[in-house]
Amino acid sequence: MKHLLIPAFALLLLIGCSAPKSDNTFTINGTVNGSTDGELVIASFHNSIDSVVNDTVEIRDGHFIFTGEVAPYGGLAYITYGEESEPYKGDNQTGLYFSPGVTEIAFEKGM
Repeated sequence: MKHLLIPAFALLLLIGCSAPKSDNTFTINGTVNGSTDGELVIASFHNSIDSVVNDTVEIRDGHFIFTGEVAPYGGLAYITYGEESEPYKGDNQTGLYFSPGVTEIAFEKGM
């Protein structure tokens, strides 16, 4: 019985010392009124000082979704949409600050 107590206490000590994991995941739910299915949405996420992530999704039924990880204090995203989308170019672009959790955004095509 003594031989089982020492490993059990060691295991409890390790479990108690482990730091809880923070959830730095984000979701950007977007709507583009007047869009056509298949149009591209390009996002460049600045999720820390030195980290940029580029991602592309298609619009389906007027909606798009980006997910990923962001620094605990948040990040900056540049979102461009349309048939001729290029990152950081065009009239159909916006920048937004986002943080862990869910962010909702809506566009009016051509505005």
